[in-house]
Amino acid sequence: LAGVRGRVTEFAGVPMISYGPMPHDEINAFLKRAVDVSVATVGLVIAMPLMAAIAVAIRILDPGPALFRQVRLGERGRPFQMWKFRSMRIDAEEVLLCDPELYARYIANNYKLADSEDPRLSRIGAFLRRTSLDELPQLVNVLKRDMTRVGPRPIVPRELEMYAPYHDVLLSVRPGLTGQ
Repeated sequence: LAGVRGRVTEFAGVPMISYGPMPHDEINAFLKRAVDVSVATVGLVIAMPLMAAIAVAIRILDPGPALFRQVRLGERGRPFQMWKFRSMRIDAEEVLLCDPELYARYIANNYKLADSEDPRLSRIGAFLRRTSLDELPQLVNVLKRDMTRVGPRPIVPRELEMYAPYHDVLLSVRPGLTGQ
């Protein structure tokens, strides 16, 4: 079995969406992979000059690596290295952990902070996030089959508990660039 399918059911007269396993469809899986590879390849070729410019800008405006990698959970809970352009300061973790109030807001907001209140963002980071340009390196993750074009947001292992008791549903599909 691979993936899940949603269906509308009723519980005590209230419409509910429930999810269950769906059979693996070889033809659709092949076509989806072919489209993933085609879109990621063309996207990388077209975006390569822009990606080079972004990398140079990051290095000039905020010394340190241009790329950020982080372990995320993929299909069936398999960990993989996800790549992004670095949008935060090198000491981002320390900045967050040194401010208990900020850290509490971060946890309460599903491990996110609004750009306007996030002191970890680099000078170019807010722009990269607002335009989603920080996500371009994930096209490589699509080629490596860690991710797909459309799928749920790839989560870090510590976020898994937030999805209980439905984390099996989340991990039954490959995460996607769109986070949808």
